[in-house]
Amino acid sequence: MSNYLNDYGLTNEINLTISSFAYQIIIEDIKNFIYKVDKSNFSKFCSIIFLSYYKEANANFEERIEKEINSINEFIKTNNIKDKDTIIKFEYEYLNSKFKDELNRKKDKKDKSKKIYLDDEVVSILNCEYEQIRKYYPSHITFFSSIIEEYARLPFFKRERIYYKNIIDTLNKCNNNYLVDLILFNKDSNNKYINNKVYFKPYKIVTDKVDTFNYVVGFSKNVSSNSNLKKYDIRCFRLSRIKEVRVSDVKFKFNKSELSLLKEELSTKDVRFLSGTEFEFKVEFTNKGITLLNQILYMKPSSFIKDSENKNVYTFFCSERQLEIYLKEFGAEAKVISPLSLKNKLKDYYLKASNLYNQEDNNN
Repeated sequence: MSNYLNDYGLTNEINLTISSFAYQIIIEDIKNFIYKVDKSNFSKFCSIIFLSYYKEANANFEERIEKEINSINEFIKTNNIKDKDTIIKFEYEYLNSKFKDELNRKKDKKDKSKKIYLDDEVVSILNCEYEQIRKYYPSHITFFSSIIEEYARLPFFKRERIYYKNIIDTLNKCNNNYLVDLILFNKDSNNKYINNKVYFKPYKIVTDKVDTFNYVVGFSKNVSSNSNLKKYDIRCFRLSRIKEVRVSDVKFKFNKSELSLLKEELSTKDVRFLSGTEFEFKVEFTNKGITLLNQILYMKPSSFIKDSENKNVYTFFCSERQLEIYLKEFGAEAKVISPLSLKNKLKDYYLKASNLYNQEDNNN
C-alpha cells in the first residue's frame, strides 16, 4: 500500500480518533461480519464503511445542503414564490451555521485513537473532495472520523446494510432478472467456516420484524450432483452469511404464482422463518403453560390448533427453528410430543444446562 503525501497532505496512514462507544461497536461489527479483529481488518472495515456510507451520511454537509436547497427550490417552484434568491441565500447561511454547530462534539478522555491505513480509493475521494471538506472540517481525518462515528450510532440492521452495500446493489440489479450463485458461510462439525454454494433467484432484501437483521429473499436450491432434479423453494439468507454473489448469464422472470407466494409468505411470516415448507409439531403444555401461551407473544407461531381430545395439547404449523426458540421461553411448562428431531433438540438443550449447573455445584 502506498503512503504518498499529495498537495493536500493526504496519506493512506491516519490516526483515527472516535468515541470509546464507536470503537467498541466497530470491534463487535468486525466479529459479526466474519472477520477476526486485527490491525489489517480494522483498517479494511473502516474503509469499506466510508466508501459505502459517506455520500448519504449526515456528516457529509455538502450533500445535505444540496438536498435541502433542491427541496426548497421545488417548494418555491410549486408555490410560485418570486424572491427565491433571497430565500435560498438565507437558507444556505442557516444550514452552514447549523452544520458547523454539529461539529462541536467535545473530546472525551475515553476517546480511542488508532493508527489505520486507508484504502487508495478512500484517499482519492478525500483528495477530490478536499476543498468542500475544509469548509466544515479542520481536516480530512476529522471528516473520515465523523463518518465512522455516525455509522456506529446507527442500529445494527442499518449498519449491516451499509457494510454489505455492494452485495445488496448486486442482488437488487439481478432481482427478477438474472440467476445468481450465492457463496455462503457455513460451519462444519468442527465449528470451522466453510463455503456453501446455492443457486438463487433474488426477490428483495427484507429486515426482520424486530429490526435486527437483514435477509435476502427469493427462490433457491442447493448445488449438488442431482440439483437439476430439485425444484426451487422459497428461502431467505442473512446478509452476513453471504460471502460472495456471482451473477450468471441465465435470465429468469418470476411467474404470477411465484410472486403471489412470495408476497403471501412475507405478509404472514417473519422473514427469519420463511420457508417453502411448513412442519407440524405437537406440544403438550402444563396448565401454567397454557396461561403462558396467551402471554408470550414474541416468536409465537401464527398458525396452531388445540387438540379436540386433550385441551393441553396444541399442534403448531411453522418452521422448526421458530418453535424451538419459542418453546425455550416455557422451560418445564411445555413438552414436545412430536417430531422426535425437535424433542431431542430441546432435551439436549436442557440437559446441557442442567449439567452445567450440577458441575458448578460440585466444584463448590
